[in-house]
Amino acid sequence: MYQRRRKDNKGIIIRAVALILTLFMIMTSFSKIITNAETKSKKSFTVSVAAGAMQPGDTKKVTVSPKNVKVKSYKSSNKKVLKVNSKGKLKALKKGTATVTVTAKNGQKSSIVIKVFGKNSDIIVDRKINGKKGLWHIKSGKVVKKTGFATDGIDWYYTQKGKVSKKTGIIKGKVNGENAQWYVKKGKVQLSCSDYIYDKGYTYKVVNGKAGEKAEGKLDAFFDEEVCLSENETKVIGEEKISFRVDAIYESGNVGCTFIEDGKESEVILEVDGNSKNVLYTKFIKDYKIDFIKIENRKVYIKISKKNTEIKKPMAISGQAGDHYTTTDYEYIESDNLIIFMPKGISFEGNILVKFEEYMKSVEKNTGLQRKQIESNYVGFQVMQKYVYGTDVFEGVDSEYKKVHVYINDNIHPNCSADREGYSAIIMDSYALKVNDPDNLETTFIHEYTHYNHLTNGTSFNPIMNEGYAAYIEMKAAREFVKVSDEDFHDNYLYGYLMDEGELTEANAEKIFTEGYPDGPEHTKTYNYGYVFMEYLHQTYGSKAFTNLFKEGNEILDKQVEETCMGDLSGENTAKLLKKTYSNNIFKDFVKWIGEHPEYTREAQVYE
Repeated sequence: MYQRRRKDNKGIIIRAVALILTLFMIMTSFSKIITNAETKSKKSFTVSVAAGAMQPGDTKKVTVSPKNVKVKSYKSSNKKVLKVNSKGKLKALKKGTATVTVTAKNGQKSSIVIKVFGKNSDIIVDRKINGKKGLWHIKSGKVVKKTGFATDGIDWYYTQKGKVSKKTGIIKGKVNGENAQWYVKKGKVQLSCSDYIYDKGYTYKVVNGKAGEKAEGKLDAFFDEEVCLSENETKVIGEEKISFRVDAIYESGNVGCTFIEDGKESEVILEVDGNSKNVLYTKFIKDYKIDFIKIENRKVYIKISKKNTEIKKPMAISGQAGDHYTTTDYEYIESDNLIIFMPKGISFEGNILVKFEEYMKSVEKNTGLQRKQIESNYVGFQVMQKYVYGTDVFEGVDSEYKKVHVYINDNIHPNCSADREGYSAIIMDSYALKVNDPDNLETTFIHEYTHYNHLTNGTSFNPIMNEGYAAYIEMKAAREFVKVSDEDFHDNYLYGYLMDEGELTEANAEKIFTEGYPDGPEHTKTYNYGYVFMEYLHQTYGSKAFTNLFKEGNEILDKQVEETCMGDLSGENTAKLLKKTYSNNIFKDFVKWIGEHPEYTREAQVYE
């Protein structure tokens, strides 16, 4: 089955058993060491303590984030300076520095360096003074009234009138012994910050909290900030190399836009679909994410952010039959020419890609058409992902469409969405992944890849022609892989594609071809008529009888699309093309041929 996607305007002998066992044990032990080392080196959680310096006698609690992390132990590197109990409670004993390390039950670790100050230090402490609780600047036991910078041993703060200020901006002063302009946010020096900051008429480039070069005037917007644009308006976002333009606001509510990076433009579509709003990229944008917030009074509101996620990696499989796998999350597997995308809970064997690559080669040999790499925009990939899975979890995987994309979904009927220009992909159910049953070859992929191979190379005809050709090539390819007698192949595979005896007459053959079969049980006859017609066409006019129709068929289809926007050649136009290319009596001749070839008919099926 296929679906043609309409074009929019704006997918490896060890000699002795003892040696084998020895090597296995060595490699297993080595693997465990490496795995444990890697596990411990990765930090999947963070630790912190409440703001405010510690002095001898002070207590605090270590906070682990996220809260669901199961802690195995807490340890202080200097117990004479700082003690920590099994519940993470800290107690400062004397002046000095200690590192507190938290170890999770899975072996992962995270730590924090804590400095304990003497009683006469210049520090930020958490105290209640004159009934006012807060972070206070204390030096030699006295509240420091003048403005300046001070630390709690972990962070630095800007203070005014004795307390940490709530000020945000660029402030000159000394931090860690260095005089510079510092970016302060609500009184805290943003030492880990690298961004562009606007303050008092200037835009500053901030690196690790220190503000350097500045430019007069505010940039139009910053990353993670809501931006409002009117039609034909362009705004610079955060860095001069990034800008965004609204090109057109349509009556549908959709918005045509352009994302510009280092002078290179990429079309972006802001799409309104009911109550949801989507951002469709015509080209994959690797480092930046656009959020469509709303459209109101002919003004578009967006937010651009820097991405911090990596593109998902493929699932590793053996390539061997008998090795079984089940996905535990969204996963994909890939070979040289193919990617299979899967949701959670899909089971398959290790040689699935090997088999599918063999099927692809067979289809290409039997059609005479090589796999075509589609030069398409990214919007089709996004739309297909969201249609199949409701998410774009595979964003950026093979964004240039160098491979055939196959999606597994048990709730969507197998089909191929393909054409000569747009993003093309195959959708199949998980049953189609059964490739090692010696008694039953699952041919769904062969059928759908025939559609892909055909529709990305040539004309999309009416359903009888399209499905007939896919069935015809499916049977030719299947015969290469099914090791049974001709009689068994006929009964188990071909029989399902034969015509009902007496169904076609010279009077009705063309009418049925042009009008097609109605929806319902009789619609399956589309495959039967199409398969037998393809046998007739190739036996009568040669091995290229179908593909010879592409050139003129494409010309007729292009004209039809301009007139009707219908992306498949109509039954009437397909019939006219067949008559012009082969014979004006082609349908009557087809009926006569069926009479001379009863092997392509069967007893009539009764449909209720």
